Amino acid sequence: MILTKDIAYKEIRKFFTSNPTPLVVFGSGLSCSIDNDFGMGKLKEELCSKIPFLIKGRVEIESQWQQVVESLNKGMDLESSMNHITIDELIRIVADVTGNLISKIDEIYSHEILTGKTNWHAIEFFKRFVDGLPESDPTLYVVTPNYDMLAEYSFEKVGIKYINGFSGSLYRKIDWAQSRRSDRKSARLNSSHA
Repeated sequence: MILTKDIAYKEIRKFFTSNPTPLVVFGSGLSCSIDNDFGMGKLKEELCSKIPFLIKGRVEIESQWQQVVESLNKGMDLESSMNHITIDELIRIVADVTGNLISKIDEIYSHEILTGKTNWHAIEFFKRFVDGLPESDPTLYVVTPNYDMLAEYSFEKVGIKYINGFSGSLYRKIDWAQSRRSDRKSARLNSSHA
């Protein structure tokens, strides 16, 4: 049997029907469907080009980074190679370089998705999932360990309400309770204006 879009939708719908509160987890592979620069290959390239300059002259950190490079040269994947890092400062440097890379790519696609120039194909699946949820509990739990916000931009574009745990405006902080209250208040305001 050949997997077609219709077969996939049917099987996914069957899964969600039989699991009343499903959990959808997606990683960087889904982000790579828009641009491979969201993937590990680009991150490896970025880390290997930037980190040597950021740690130059710091012998202990250089030694630990060299272990990462040696693992990569032996064919080990990036995530496994990073297990050599134990120094907090090097962890922070890796996080900063990673964050800078993703935020540059994310900035491009935030505009492209919100203006409709780029369509994240996964949003079709999410839209179908959400549209098929029962009115009694129209909640789809989605988890992404990604640094990008492609899902949030796409949800905004197609009008899917979501809670991401943040509250605030310019200065945001994780506050799930406040985030849920804001969503409930928004729903009440929208229904009273209908």
